[in-house]
Amino acid sequence: MAGEWDAAHLSVLGYLDGASRPLQVDAETATVIAGWAPDSTIWLTDVAHEAGGPRQAWHRASHGDPWTLAP
Repeated sequence: MAGEWDAAHLSVLGYLDGASRPLQVDAETATVIAGWAPDSTIWLTDVAHEAGGPRQAWHRASHGDPWTLAP
């Protein structure tokens, strides 16, 4: 798959539709959605890179508190 695609994204609808049943791959094989969260992307190649600047870490003490840049 990585030869043709950079990433695989699992939408919320895709997760809800397929998470509770076996998914047919071919006549003899099935698979399940395991280890994926809804609305998540798994990158298969290294094409995604950070922007020009350094990474920033943000945090907040609890839900509802304002986000602040970590020291």
